[in-house]
Parts: sequence; C-alpha cells; structure tokens
Amino acid sequence: MRQRPKIAIFDMTDCEGCEVVMISWLRKLLAKKTLKKDFEIVNWRLTQEAEKNSSFDVAIIEGTPVSKEEQETLKLIRERSKYVVVLGACAALGGINAIIEEKKRKKIKREVYGLRYKPRAIEAKPISHYIKIHSRLSGSGRKY
Repeated sequence: MRQRPKIAIFDMTDCEGCEVVMISWLRKLLAKKTLKKDFEIVNWRLTQEAEKNSSFDVAIIEGTPVSKEEQETLKLIRERSKYVVVLGACAALGGINAIIEEKKRKKIKREVYGLRYKPRAIEAKPISHYIKIHSRLSGSGRKY
C-alpha cells in the first residue's frame, strides 16, 4: 500500500486570514472521499500538534517570522520537510510591516505605544529570507 504524503501546516505572526481560507479549502478537499486517502495532515495548530521529531513531505507556512524564536522554528521546519510552501502575502512578501520604512515604523511605535515600549518583534521579512522554499501561494491560489 502506498504511503500517504504527510502535510504539516504552521503559522508565524499573522492575522489568521490565510488559515481561514485554508480551512475552507480543506473542507472542500476532504468532502471528496477519495482525497481523504491521498494525504495526511500531521500538524496544524488548529487541529493537532505534531510529535517533536516528526518529518513532513510538505510544510505549508503562513505569516511572518518577527521573532528570533519564529526564525529558529522556521529552520527546524526546513530541516524536517522535503518541500516548503508559503501561503499568503505575509509569508511570501513580509506583509504590510515589510513595506513600512524602518524610520516610519519607529515613529508609529512611539505614537501608538509610547516611549517606554520595548518591541519583541524584529524587522518583517519574507520567509524566503530565512530558509529555502519551493512555492508561494496567494489566498487565491495563484503562484507568484
């Protein structure tokens, strides 16, 4: 019997929008009984966590890594995955935060949070800045 590909879904700092779209996709896919036999989701925070030493055929990542911890998580995902696919503008391009100039970002932080605020986040960059990816998908399913 053929072994089903293992798919793992991860999210970084995000608005959850892409995962809502993914839920819709998966609901439609899993409604087709034959597809239930074609792949196995082995990690998705919204449904279950993977075992620590799991490996995956495909890792789908959405969101932007804006902390050292998320960057380290990306490296672990890359080591354990045959293929990495990023989903959405935040993962593929760095999102809205990546297009704001650093000087303006600092000004906005001061205005919104005050002078004492010490941000945990670092500069937003696309996931491909940190690891090798295989594909980028927008919410509409188009390739970039």
